[in-house]
Amino acid sequence: MKKTVKVAVVGSGLAGLTAAYLLSHTDREENVEFEVHLFEKMNTFGMDASSISLPIPGTQDDWRVDVPMRSFLGGAYPQLIRLYKSLGASFRADDFTYSFSQLSSHSQKISATMIYNGSSGKRGLSMPSAMRPDSSLKHEPWLLRTITWICCWGLYAAMIPPLAICYLRLLCMSMPFLRSKDIKNMTFKEWTSRSTPKGMVSKFLSLDVAWKQFVSEVMVPLFLAVCTTSEDDMMEHPIEEILDYIWFPFGTHHYVLENGVRDVVRRLSTGIKEIHLGAPISSIELDAHDPHLIAVTCVTGGMQKTLSGFEHVVFATQANRAVPLLEAFALSLPLEESHRLAEVRQQLDCLKKFMYRTSIVINHTDDMMLPDSVVDRRDLNLVRCKSGSFVTKARPEDHQYCVSPMHAHAMTTHILRRPAGYPTPVYQTTNPIIPPRTDSILSVSKLERAVVTMDSKHALKGLYIEDDKGTGRLGRLQGIGQHNGGARIWFCGAYACKGIPLLEGCVVSARLVAEEIQRRAGVKIKDKW
Repeated sequence: MKKTVKVAVVGSGLAGLTAAYLLSHTDREENVEFEVHLFEKMNTFGMDASSISLPIPGTQDDWRVDVPMRSFLGGAYPQLIRLYKSLGASFRADDFTYSFSQLSSHSQKISATMIYNGSSGKRGLSMPSAMRPDSSLKHEPWLLRTITWICCWGLYAAMIPPLAICYLRLLCMSMPFLRSKDIKNMTFKEWTSRSTPKGMVSKFLSLDVAWKQFVSEVMVPLFLAVCTTSEDDMMEHPIEEILDYIWFPFGTHHYVLENGVRDVVRRLSTGIKEIHLGAPISSIELDAHDPHLIAVTCVTGGMQKTLSGFEHVVFATQANRAVPLLEAFALSLPLEESHRLAEVRQQLDCLKKFMYRTSIVINHTDDMMLPDSVVDRRDLNLVRCKSGSFVTKARPEDHQYCVSPMHAHAMTTHILRRPAGYPTPVYQTTNPIIPPRTDSILSVSKLERAVVTMDSKHALKGLYIEDDKGTGRLGRLQGIGQHNGGARIWFCGAYACKGIPLLEGCVVSARLVAEEIQRRAGVKIKDKW
């Protein structure tokens, strides 16, 4: 007879689906069977909940637009790529190009300052249209036109060497074996100050000015987009994680899923027998029939439903979403469970260190969110307010379509690759600093994203520890209840792994948790991908 182990997984984002999938697909040869219950508060799987479907005219098909964008870089997402391959989910290389622009609040013009053609710099740069001669010049004498073009190209050529030097310098500084020993405790702001060239030769060649400009006009907007946060948060972000994101993907491709997130959700949910959609968890508490186990109460169809007998509860939600349930669980513990109460409080102290920010993602058809010149537009278009400039909104109701404070964010607009037969261009803008036309809006989503701080980086050691080989293991606060043989509580998600909170962290943390649950049940761990 096989032993049945009941596991509750709360949340159906990538972390929850991965954990539930791995447990549900334990080898049949084992003497243990996992009865996995996946709980999701929404009526659809969380990983695909914000995505939208656009009907393709003249067909029965629709175009599924993932929200947020789900691209991934080869060197930064090794576990995610292995998971997708094991699932049979197809993806393709799609090396994005970038434009970096500034918005003037007075003229409302978006002017590109740099055009990056992708592929880790191998495709080079393009001259922004703002540096090109004005179109009215064609009426001037040919000599004046020639001199003007020579001056423009000379100015552009003079910009390339300092930019190339700064880029190569950044790559060298991101190499793990060249980093200083105190880099682990250094913020982006501290690193920026320390990394600025200070020698006499550097100042004579204006390399210090070039470096500051490179950081403020390239690095800052790029990582404001990657981290979807404000500049104030960016300045306090640990630099080690940023340097890792620069170094490990270098020379690799960007990838996108061929069939979108919906295909991944379908493959991951296959085999999970107990899926509870539209069932928000209202409480977890000790099982009335066996205090060593946990009962989970959810609300479904307007009625409360309690499921009991869980040996493990896996929180695959944001840290701040798990806190209220854990606090209520702690209050429900009897006096004789003082040791467990102390452990739960340690977990709560850890989870409260993780900070979240709300980002806005809008799908729309308004090309006014892009650089004014069509030739400056690229796959990803990053726009910031011009220095000292503040954006004003024309209509009070537009606040729901813009992030605040607007001048501290980078508006990122992705020109989506539309399928054959779809008539109009569609854009996806993250953290808008100007509102799109109301009649152009297809969807608006507000998403929470973990932002790494020094406090959260230190707190992470309770959930995840990186070893000397660059791999990781679970921290001491994972699997609460091990001291008294009681049910265990686990955490996984983008925040529960080293690095910028991205899809890779979801997969790594979920895999570690699932394998540890299997190991404790006596299952021999095999590499499933």
